[in-house]
Amino acid sequence: MSNSRILKNSAFLYLRLLITLALGLFTTRIVINALGIADYGIYGVVAGLITMFGFMNAAMSSSTQRYLSFDLGLKDSTKLQQTFTTAVNIHLLIGVVTFLLAEGVGLWAVNHLLDIPEDRLGASNIAFQFSLIAFFFGIIQVPYHAAIIAYERMNAYAYISIVEAVLKLSAAYLLMSAPFDRMIFYSQLLALISFICFTAYYTYVKVQFKGVKYIKYFDKRYYKEILSFSGWNLFGNIAAVSRNQGLNILLNIFFGVAVNAAYAVAMMIQGVLTQFAASIQQAINPQIIKSYAERDCSRASELISLSSKYAFFLLLLPVIPFYLNLEFVLYAWLGDVPGYASSFVSYIFIFILVEIISLPLVVGIQAAGKVKVYQLSVSSVIILVLPIAYVCLDLGYREPDVVFALVILSSVAAFFVRLYFVKKFMSFDGCKFFRESIVRISYVLMLVLPVVVVIDKYNDMYGIHKVVIDCIYVGLIIFFSVYFFGMNAKEKNATKLFIMMRLREKGWRQIK
Repeated sequence: MSNSRILKNSAFLYLRLLITLALGLFTTRIVINALGIADYGIYGVVAGLITMFGFMNAAMSSSTQRYLSFDLGLKDSTKLQQTFTTAVNIHLLIGVVTFLLAEGVGLWAVNHLLDIPEDRLGASNIAFQFSLIAFFFGIIQVPYHAAIIAYERMNAYAYISIVEAVLKLSAAYLLMSAPFDRMIFYSQLLALISFICFTAYYTYVKVQFKGVKYIKYFDKRYYKEILSFSGWNLFGNIAAVSRNQGLNILLNIFFGVAVNAAYAVAMMIQGVLTQFAASIQQAINPQIIKSYAERDCSRASELISLSSKYAFFLLLLPVIPFYLNLEFVLYAWLGDVPGYASSFVSYIFIFILVEIISLPLVVGIQAAGKVKVYQLSVSSVIILVLPIAYVCLDLGYREPDVVFALVILSSVAAFFVRLYFVKKFMSFDGCKFFRESIVRISYVLMLVLPVVVVIDKYNDMYGIHKVVIDCIYVGLIIFFSVYFFGMNAKEKNATKLFIMMRLREKGWRQIK
């Protein structure tokens, strides 16, 4: 396994994220204008209702990637085919069950529970059906997407994601001139795009990965093992969702809907940054799992330490310029910025930076496959925020910021819980991790933050020009700080060698 592959895959995923986010924001604006606020809101609540029925799908997605990567590490082609077949069958079952539940409970909710204007009820029912079709294809494509990630073909994943974003943008433009019901037409276009993406994943896996085949196989114990693994991951996901929604309710009880609006903005920012963090981590996850499967715990531990450190540094690149221009960015994005939004988003930055250090530890625990006790422990830490926040607010701490301070503290506590379990399950050297990751992150922060604050203090620019300038100088400061203080001697030599090889290759191509 080459570290150059990790760098290459990270570049593909980084590029994918930037392009899809930009296209996504532009697409949303066009769709809102084309549908109008009322129909956009109706479609959002109808489509959102369907996603509630796919609660098991997210947990199964990470589990499928784990098992496929593990089998590739074992170099067991038979086991790989068995895992793939089991994953396809499970996702087909999830898809069918979701479809049936949505057709029953979901349709009842659309017609009798949701507050939808009478004249839009018929269109809402049709849009619901096409949204359900789109969601079904999204479920059954998961094993094929997981196979691409396990084989580390991040370029293919990036290309398909970008094509999907372009198709959605094209669909938005088609809406602008549609002479018929635009909400129904939009749901039809999204169902078609979902089918196209499923076909692309299916075809790529079938053509490129000859070892990944659907075979005649059924082992009740293996199904139970994968579903149990997914179930405990689901337990952790439910804890995180419960914390976020529970805090939203608490803020509503103590402060009213105005603070809920600020909280919604903060959660949207958290969603984008979480996607960013996951994209960075996705390039290295398969190699951590494969190394553990090969019983190379030293390599797995090294990858965990490296990914914690460099994922943190990469996340600093957008976070610091965003923070320095927070008021301008929020105003340019929202126009009318809710009170407390800036404060909440600032706390979210800290929370995500803490979380991204923990993510590789979670991958190490999942590689070991022992998630039951871990999920019970870390979920207890996460969900404990709710009663503590209630007590604090009830005792008179009437500033909503206290909620986010508690979330950050719980994230720090969860980090130590994860560190304990990864040490227990894979002989992870915690002291070396602190020395090579946490200490070096601290060195970089101690240099970067004062320099950035001083430069920003004497920078009297405002607006988009300041954002661009801040991105440039923050990027340069972080680059040099990471090189001189964030890297050890081995990493510096590897970086210099990598740059020299790329320069030589470029020079050789020019000569030819």
